[in-house]
Amino acid sequence: MNLVGKLHIDGLFEGSISSVDSITVGRRGHIKGVVRADHLSVSGRVDAEIQCNELIIERGGQVCGLVRSRLMSIHKQGSFIGERALTLDACLASPQQLDNNHPEPLPVTQESTTIDHPVNEFPDVSQEEDSEPPHKSELLTQSLENMLGEVPRVGVHQRKDSGA
Repeated sequence: MNLVGKLHIDGLFEGSISSVDSITVGRRGHIKGVVRADHLSVSGRVDAEIQCNELIIERGGQVCGLVRSRLMSIHKQGSFIGERALTLDACLASPQQLDNNHPEPLPVTQESTTIDHPVNEFPDVSQEEDSEPPHKSELLTQSLENMLGEVPRVGVHQRKDSGA
């Protein structure tokens, strides 16, 4: 559904909505799908991929999904579960431009998504039975040197031979 005006929803809407104006979801309103609007105000529930300039989650409002917005506010009795990507410029001009920028919406699911980040592990330090195990700071320094090259040692005093 593509609109050039304001829309208020107080029932269930499933699908894609694009408006160059505002969309309001009333207390009994529920959207499942994709929402693109200049301004989105939610007092009911939205399970969707959202792209807007401003998202306002009112008291009792619930938003679940991916949000791309320039501004976002959540009332202390509203809720947001999902991911937000900040857009710095005005992202909306017309429904056609929106479809050109994001032709395939992301699927909306009730499952939470986790992102795996690479983990830097400490190097495996083999040690002789008689030697003392390395200190944690030494392991960290060794790991940093492996990643960055030589790391200056702070707070470690090296003895200088006086040559006497």
